[in-house]
Amino acid sequence: MTVPLVSVIIPCRDAGATLRRCLESVYAQTHPRLEVVVVDNGSGDDSVNIVEGLAARHDTPLTLAHCPVPGANNARNQGFGLARGDYIQWLDTDDTIHPHKVALQVNALERHGSATVAYGDWRWRFPLSGHDWRSQAQAIVSGSTAVAYGVRRWVLSSTPSRHLERRLRLAQFDDFLLRLLQDMWLPPNAYLLHRSVAERLHGIEAFHPRRRVAMDREYISLAAVLGAEFLHVPGAWADYFTWRPDQLSRTVPVAERGRELADIFTRLHVIATRPGAPALTDAHHFLLQQDWGLWSLTTPFPGPPPREGPREQWDEAILATLRHNPRSRLLEGHAKVVAHHIPALWERHLEILQALHRLAAAGALRTAPGVSP
Repeated sequence: MTVPLVSVIIPCRDAGATLRRCLESVYAQTHPRLEVVVVDNGSGDDSVNIVEGLAARHDTPLTLAHCPVPGANNARNQGFGLARGDYIQWLDTDDTIHPHKVALQVNALERHGSATVAYGDWRWRFPLSGHDWRSQAQAIVSGSTAVAYGVRRWVLSSTPSRHLERRLRLAQFDDFLLRLLQDMWLPPNAYLLHRSVAERLHGIEAFHPRRRVAMDREYISLAAVLGAEFLHVPGAWADYFTWRPDQLSRTVPVAERGRELADIFTRLHVIATRPGAPALTDAHHFLLQQDWGLWSLTTPFPGPPPREGPREQWDEAILATLRHNPRSRLLEGHAKVVAHHIPALWERHLEILQALHRLAAAGALRTAPGVSP
């Protein structure tokens, strides 16, 4: 029986600080058939020298390409065009994968038969440095909203260097699309895709060339609306690092982020409602058509006082949370703040978002000036 070939595709731009660690994690894989495709996207540092130096010391085939068009998605698309693998592993230069990750996921997909995308467990890691590392850690623990739902316990580690991390052990989710639409996010290196899925996504430019935010969210959500079957593989660990303050698209203004997400979700909705697409529930339809404008709390609240009932009590708790977090946000962003501050609503994103839409319709929230809801 032929061992499947796995293509590890790595877009690269000025990644000298992290690239060596990333590539060494690929070379450490126990799966016996790998190829590496690195696409340099105009690096001005020593990234290319690092790639060439490591490639010379390892037997794993490596292709180094140069993408003249700026943008990580352009590099990713070019990299896929060069990949020959039966399976595709996307990997950013910031991140790493554990030695058995690829082998576990390939074996699981080969045994399962119908599944075409594997996902594993992952660690979200924040390197700490300098004399103020304790204050850095405190800011992460107290200020981090629900970027990824799951265990909220933080672990301080000093191996191999001091960092703070969350370990997210997942499970098999029957409705993976619903999780993705709620932004119950996994980093792209947590997945392994069968080539047939990656080819279909490449054909519709799932890595949109002009996208500035939520690039991997769009890509994997499109896989789900196209009917890919997702399989959880326990122990197939991936590490996602937050190294820089701009890593989570924080430099993109929130209003622009909303417009980008509105475009992404319109695209998802069009594909999801085509004949032959997987059946959608009311929850799917609601999330696909959610509002992506900027909203802030109306003060004072113009409506009648909340009545005594479960729904009204949650509404009041949500409004109280927003009073202490008054910044204008997307409703999805408000929902994450609420989840972070109200333990009983953790991982209940859909219910929070439905409440926020209801409160906006009642006038308790108002659109930010100059931004259309």
